[in-house]
Amino acid sequence: MSYGHLRVQQLVTGDAGFRLPVLLESVARRARPRAFGNQMKPEQVIIEARAEIIWGESSSSVRGFLISNGISAIEADAKIKDFNVERNAEIRRLGIKNVVIGAAILGGGTITLYPCFKYFDSLTHIDRPIFIGVFVVGGLYGMWKLVRGISYLVRPQAEERSIAQISQ
Repeated sequence: MSYGHLRVQQLVTGDAGFRLPVLLESVARRARPRAFGNQMKPEQVIIEARAEIIWGESSSSVRGFLISNGISAIEADAKIKDFNVERNAEIRRLGIKNVVIGAAILGGGTITLYPCFKYFDSLTHIDRPIFIGVFVVGGLYGMWKLVRGISYLVRPQAEERSIAQISQ
């Protein structure tokens, strides 16, 4: 999808109901308006700052952007705090999803594996390595999802990637 000279990866609907384009990272860094001479509307500045926080920009960079576009320092700090809370909540939501998926894969694999080992002798010698390999790969994937989900739950602010990249 494309808006003029910008390539859009997907549209994200914000809490206020507006639709915000999530740009491809290489295009997004060049395309953001940061002009000091021509001031943007305050609403547009706030929307742009929210998008930058969601993209994973640093708070100090976004604070400088807000102040340079006419937002007071106190209001800028309050908005950045709100945007970071929103971003962390979204990362925690993704963490819960990953924990549930990881636990389901590990639990399902364990429940399935027990009866199979009880009757392991009924498998042919060709099927055994394939059978064990599938469960090992599935178990590693489940563990990876579980650990990644727990890290998103415990320290969402440590994640520097954009929400769109995290959710993939």
